[in-house]
Amino acid sequence: MTARHKKKTKSHPAVPSAVSQESVEAKRHERWREIWISFWMSIAITFVLLGVKKLVEKTDFGARVQALSYDLLQLHLTAAENLPVIVLDISGIPMTPGLGAHPEAVTDREPLRKIVESLTGKVGGNAPKAIGLDVDFSPDSHGYAHPDDPALFDRFLILEESKNIPIRVGVNSSLALGPQKWLRDPKYNDLASCVVVPNPEKGRSAWYMPQSLVVSYQAASFGGIEEHCTSMGVALANAVVNPVPSWMGWFAETFRQIDTDDQLLKSEFLVDYSPLERLRDAAKEVYDPSADVPMNVNVGGKIVLLGRTRNTTDMFTVPGRPEQPYAGVFLHACAAYSLLKRPLYRLREPGRIALDILFSLAIFGPLLWWRLRLNKQGKEVVLGHRIPGLVSLLLALALVAGAILLVRVTHLMWDDFLLVALVLVVHTPIEESTVEFGKWLGETLRSWRHASAPDSQSPAEGE
Repeated sequence: MTARHKKKTKSHPAVPSAVSQESVEAKRHERWREIWISFWMSIAITFVLLGVKKLVEKTDFGARVQALSYDLLQLHLTAAENLPVIVLDISGIPMTPGLGAHPEAVTDREPLRKIVESLTGKVGGNAPKAIGLDVDFSPDSHGYAHPDDPALFDRFLILEESKNIPIRVGVNSSLALGPQKWLRDPKYNDLASCVVVPNPEKGRSAWYMPQSLVVSYQAASFGGIEEHCTSMGVALANAVVNPVPSWMGWFAETFRQIDTDDQLLKSEFLVDYSPLERLRDAAKEVYDPSADVPMNVNVGGKIVLLGRTRNTTDMFTVPGRPEQPYAGVFLHACAAYSLLKRPLYRLREPGRIALDILFSLAIFGPLLWWRLRLNKQGKEVVLGHRIPGLVSLLLALALVAGAILLVRVTHLMWDDFLLVALVLVVHTPIEESTVEFGKWLGETLRSWRHASAPDSQSPAEGE
């Protein structure tokens, strides 16, 4: 063989052997294994952080963050153009002495009768859909709150039947007397509706209104019986049309069932306060003490709520507006509006868990797919922590913007979306710290084992 032949032979590249191919596949399989380990570690850290979030929600800090989240959502709700509810101010009606063992001043009944007769006297499209009186007509164990109450209730029943306009009056303190005594005589029970506004939870304003209050009593022939006194807003909404039911099933709900020791409150719902300012601005004084007839107000096709908007102790703060309290009649009006036009939805616990997992998978699912794809192509998979951190930050920002902006469409009051966004942001730094700690711990253990192992190279004893 010539030198030329030898040189040519040496220049040929070596053909990859089967051993080399097996080495490449082994490395690829090892990278595939590392990718899945990293993915499941990310998921495990996510579940740990969600568990921490659950504990944080029970703290004062968590309650404040949830209140802030809810306020942001409430402030971005928009009211319908044509409100189906109107509030008429009766602050000008004088208070008169009541009856009972401890008489208190009550709203004069004669002006109320004239106002209701004037409203029900309207015909056709000018007539109201229903009328609610945010006045506590509760009798006590000694008798009616006012001597004119029986005649007034009888008149309301006649007007309701003849004009086909539902009329509801408020009860509060008499609920404890049992359903047969709500308005002293059982024949008036259909008029009664609850005007109780529940005390808000700690650190929160009035998020919820009761669907009804439950009263248990003993009947001679039937034993224990439960009666429901429907709240004013729900009663008026039901009188007009059946409220829109929850359409989200296991995911979210309109009415929240209460499982507490409180035997009165069993179910409640979130209230949309977006029409609050418009209701207050449109609340006209309907009583003129110098005139014999009430002022003429356009109430055609609307639910009418009569109540005091001034000079009353019945004042409450609402979400997103902590600087100014509002009269209770506006809360009842917003409650009726919520069920008629814009029912709000609250996440059930499975829904919260599903959203938490969904947003976590939205980060690690695409990263897993990308890493597996690169590995299949035989490329190095080196993403570090910058890309997952950037994706987490962008998704957290999208979550916050979406929860706030889309609430007008979804009406979903996701009150812990800020906490979920915080979990997404801190996930990558915590995972990076966990990995670094694992490496340090592994190296420390290996060093400790090497230092404590017997020296295999030391000479045998006796040599």
